[in-house]
This record gives sequence, structure tokens and C-alpha cells, in this order.
Amino acid sequence: MATLEPLLKRQGDVRRHDVYLDPQKKLKVGMGHLVTAADKLKVGDTIDDTRISTFLQADSAKAMRAAQAQATKAKITDQNFILMLACVNFQLGPTWFMISKYKKLWELMLKKKYKEAAAEVGKLSEWRSQSPRRAKEFQLALLKLKGGSAATPGTPAATAAAPAPGKK
Repeated sequence: MATLEPLLKRQGDVRRHDVYLDPQKKLKVGMGHLVTAADKLKVGDTIDDTRISTFLQADSAKAMRAAQAQATKAKITDQNFILMLACVNFQLGPTWFMISKYKKLWELMLKKKYKEAAAEVGKLSEWRSQSPRRAKEFQLALLKLKGGSAATPGTPAATAAAPAPGKK
């Protein structure tokens, strides 16, 4: 699958063979697969690498399809951002933007207010505390949509956008 490799690199290949409860008390297995009734799994069950890969491929494809639909709605064509959006969908689920705590973020994205959207990510303390790297990467991806000019000083995006000393 074309989208699986870059998504894996962003998410990190951390596989859990045992079914567990995440901090929100949801059943998970593999690389964050949300266990459904159709999976016929319960806490403590274990699965093999083949089943993890099957879940991962299906979850990745679902996350990418959702990201493409969201990007279309938001009129965003940047492929790097769409991949980052797929990572958000992979972690938070493809309907994350409908959840009340994320609605403002989504509305700002729709209005192309990327700097404000990045600031909103910073206010989502639960997401930041559970996945600080992912939240920060999404903030930086939002800022890059603005051409880097809105980057926060000292961030990798700002550093990359700044001219080298003595160069303009």
C-alpha cells in the first residue's frame, strides 16, 4: 500500500500483541487499532503479526481516505499536509473534527486560518500530553501551509525558513 510506509514512519512501529485499555478506556491492539465487536477480542487476548498487519493496513487506508476527503473539503492540496492529516485520523479517528473539543480547530482550518489553528492545537492539553510529538508535528504542518511565515520562532519550521547568516 502506497500510503502505509510514510504513515508508519510518522507513527512509529510500536506493536502490541495484547488487547489493552487505552487512557480513554477503549480497547486497543496492534498499533492503536480500535477493537470492535466484529474483531471478537477482549482485554488480555493476543494476536499475531499477520493480524496486526491486517488491522494496520485497513486502519491506514481508512485514515488516508478520511484525510483526502477532509483536505478536499478544506481546499488543501499539500500532499505532506494530507499525510500529516492521515496521522491525525489514524490516532484520533476519522471523525475527530466532529468531536466538540476539536471543532474549533477544524473550523479554523476550513477558514484557512492556519496560524490560529496551530495555536488551537496547543490548547488541546489531552492530545498534547498523550502525544506531544504528534501534536507538535501537526502544529508545524499547519504553519507550513501558511508558507512558513507564521512559524513560531525557534521551531524547526521557523529555523528552516530563516535565511542563513549573511544571506538574504
